[in-house]
Amino acid sequence: MSLVLYPILFLAAFLIALFTLPFLRDVAPSLGLVDRPGRIKVHREPIPRVGGLSLYLSFLVPFVLFLLLSSLLSRLWMGIIVGLMVVGIVGFLDDLFGISPWLKLTGHFIAVAFPLSAGLVIPLFTNHLLSIIFTLFYFLGVINASNLIDGLDGLAGGCGLVASLWFLLIFILRGSFIATACSVTLAGGILAFLRFNFYPAKLFMGDTGSYFLGFSLATLGVLSIGEVNIPSRLLGSILIIWIPIYDTALTILRRFFHHLPLGQGDLGHFYNRIMEEKRLGQKKTVLILWGIAFSLAGVGVLVTKLSTFRAIIVFTFVAILSALAALKYNFLRKSK
Repeated sequence: MSLVLYPILFLAAFLIALFTLPFLRDVAPSLGLVDRPGRIKVHREPIPRVGGLSLYLSFLVPFVLFLLLSSLLSRLWMGIIVGLMVVGIVGFLDDLFGISPWLKLTGHFIAVAFPLSAGLVIPLFTNHLLSIIFTLFYFLGVINASNLIDGLDGLAGGCGLVASLWFLLIFILRGSFIATACSVTLAGGILAFLRFNFYPAKLFMGDTGSYFLGFSLATLGVLSIGEVNIPSRLLGSILIIWIPIYDTALTILRRFFHHLPLGQGDLGHFYNRIMEEKRLGQKKTVLILWGIAFSLAGVGVLVTKLSTFRAIIVFTFVAILSALAALKYNFLRKSK
């Protein structure tokens, strides 16, 4: 497969996003896709939340064409694409009407069922059913982590871009052509999106975009693990998307300890704490978190090359440092 294909896919995704985002931004008010300021929002003006639609178009159009023209649209990739479409519909309905958490979760289950049934499973256990269940929760966790981290301008998109680029490196080194094409196409669309989403944001990705991003990153994570049970690859994939996962873990613990509904939004996320207490502002906070995400993702790639024992040591070290940071800065205290 020609290496020229990869920059073509990247450029195609970048240009599709770059030219569709202004159009979608202009029509968003007529569609009711506007995120208005509120008690648990950090922006002070109405901002269109249509970036997710552009992310979908910028990824699906070039990537599906690539699969069709290369005769590579296998059962596995068909399952992944259908799952992406389903989770996108769930996100779009949520952006339009605001659906209940249980209905969203049901939609996520249905979406993830497609790649699972097509064979995209983490081979962690000898019992295949247990591996399927574990992969299901891996997907659900990353999808919702991507949604929860989308609280500051450019944060979710930046973490997604960092992760997609490090996954890209893994796939290049392994010679995984389709997965490489998938990663590079995703990265191209996200980069163009950040042109409009970085502080001060001109538009948001909405739930459509955060669910798409989470599903895509979970897919890349499972693909990076491969079909052989190598625990270091699983641990590495988690470190590559550590920042969203870390925020989700803290959010669940904080809401549990303070007897708050898990689906209730607040301004108690660790990135909100950092921004407020250090008085950094959105831009500096996001840049710092991008740097941390980049560093941890790099560590994650290295972890995939280690023995299981050494990988566990490194992973545990990162987890302990993260826990100490949560205790030092009191990330678990109740939000105001």
